[in-house]
Parts: sequence; structure tokens; C-alpha cells
Amino acid sequence: MNDNTVRKLKDLPLTNEKSSRLKVVSSHTHPGLDWFWGLGHATADLQKDLTHSLKAKLNVLIVGETGSGKELIARKIHAQRKRVELLSDDEAPFISVNCATIPEALAESILFGHERGAFTSARERQAGKFELAKQGTLFLDEIQSLPLELQVKLLRALQEREVERLGGKSPYKIECKIIAATNVPLELLVEKKKFRKDLYYRLNICPLYIPALRDRKEDFPLLIKALLSKVAQETGAREVEISSDAFELMLAHSWPGNLRELEHALTYALIRAQDKIEIQNLPASLTGKLERYVSTGDWL
Repeated sequence: MNDNTVRKLKDLPLTNEKSSRLKVVSSHTHPGLDWFWGLGHATADLQKDLTHSLKAKLNVLIVGETGSGKELIARKIHAQRKRVELLSDDEAPFISVNCATIPEALAESILFGHERGAFTSARERQAGKFELAKQGTLFLDEIQSLPLELQVKLLRALQEREVERLGGKSPYKIECKIIAATNVPLELLVEKKKFRKDLYYRLNICPLYIPALRDRKEDFPLLIKALLSKVAQETGAREVEISSDAFELMLAHSWPGNLRELEHALTYALIRAQDKIEIQNLPASLTGKLERYVSTGDWL
């Protein structure tokens, strides 16, 4: 990052010019999605695509690295749909499913439900996630982890807008909006035959691509302000300041964990800081202490 970029960042509204430190005032209000965009250009295309997605009643695919904010975007789409269609929380819940954590043997039952007696331990009818979502949103996170066999059944559900419980004799209609998310571009998995091409085309109607945090350095002042406000609310912390040195070190970090890593780093720093956040208050992964610590041991 060149000196001009750093100077531009320091001139943003968060900067405390008198002390040459980044001043963050804890407003003790949980930030909404407005804070997510920051002041940079990296998310401009995402904002435009999100606007189109909010207008359409189509399935949505969100692509982004781990921790980049895929569920935040999904919840924004869900909330907007509820407002437009005047749906209550009971009528339109947000049901989130992490496809990577579903036991393969139970995946069909979890998603589509089952009838009593469908398998040995099925003592009563169980509603699946599609049914529980009602008129709301079913968020299928890490969709790339869904087994190929189940991808076929998901494709049919999306095409026919109906599913059948395991052990059932007749399908039932589904009303929910489907939002899928992946941390691996599905095109790559389709080429390797690890994801069905037909399902990919069915999901990829309104794709949203979230940029990585390392490409959003211009957004850092507002992101840090909002996340520190959130952390302060959750921990009961008071107003804090971030020194210029600590801020520039954060700008230089690659943030492989994206927004989630940034929030955790600020939480760690905030609970360790006194009147302001200095370099020594930041996590070891940012200051180089972790690298030095790992290099001194014979771990494996």
C-alpha cells in the first residue's frame, strides 16, 4: 500500500487529527448492514447486484471466502423480502443449514423431513428444513459440501418447488426462497465433476460475489468503527482509540479469515487495551509473535 493510500485513509472521518490516532467512539448500538460497505470501491459491484437480487424472487448464490460476510448478505435479502411481502417472523423464518456439518446418512431427513417408520429410529413424523422455512428463507451454507446424491434431490426441489419426506408417498409444495453460499467458486467444482452442472445453473441465476477483506482496505476505518461498536456493546467496554501504528499494522495484514478474523482481533485488542489500542494489544498473528513462537519449537 503506497503512502498516498495511507494518507487518504487517515483523512477519513474516523481520524482524530489532533492526536493523529484513529478515534473510535462506542455508540453501543449493534451495527446494521450499512456499515458493511465502507467507503471503498471493492464492494460497488456487489451493492448493484444485491439491489437486483432484492427485487427478484429468484434463488441466490453467494460466493465468498470464509468469514467474508455471506450470511450477513443472506439475512439482508431475507429481511428485505419480509418487509416487501409484509411477512411476520413466524410466517417467514430464516433457517440456516451448514451443509458441511450435516451427517451424510441423515442429510436427506434433515433437509426434506421424514415420516414415521421411514427408518429404525423414526418414531414420529419430522419436518425438514424446507418445511420449517415456510414462506421465509432457507440458507444453504457451504453448498459445495452437499453429497452428489443429495444434489440430485435438491435440484428436483428447486425445479418442481416441491419435496417429499423420506418414507413419504406424496410431495408437498415449498414456499421458501433458497439462498446458497459457497467459499469455493462452483465453476471449479463443476469442472472437476464434484458439483452437478445442472444444479449449478439452477443456483447461479443471481450470483453475488463478496470481495475478500484484503481487497477492501479503503473500507477499514468504517469497518473498524462499526465492529468496535459491536464489540463494545457485547463486552460493556468504553470509548477507545487506535494508535496510528496499530491501525497501519492492521492495514498491512492479509486477513485470511476476513471480517470474522477482524472482529475477533478487535475483541482481543479491546479487552487488553487501557485507554487506546496499541500494537502490543493486537493478536500475535498480526504482530509476528505467533510466527516467532512457532519457529522456535519442534511441533511435528
